[in-house]
Amino acid sequence: MSKNLDRLEEKLKNSRGDKYLCQNVFQGEKANLKVCGGCGNKSETLEPFLFQQVQVQQKASILDGLENTIKGEIISDYQCDACNERVELTKRSVIK
Repeated sequence: MSKNLDRLEEKLKNSRGDKYLCQNVFQGEKANLKVCGGCGNKSETLEPFLFQQVQVQQKASILDGLENTIKGEIISDYQCDACNERVELTKRSVIK
């Protein structure tokens, strides 16, 4: 799929149309969130994407795969930049 979008965008580049049509139509944005389990400090990094991989193997549906992505993970013994303590950090990605 990515190669097809790349080819389409390449063909549009020299046309009078929108050379970033694929990007403008299909690009999304996800927020990578980190939350300190000690002080509650939150940090968010925005990242553009055209494709989002979702783990569906051993899942009942694609919704289960998306929920698993949003649920995220706990990272133990993380050095928090805000409180400077070793804490559990919750890290997850959400689609904006």
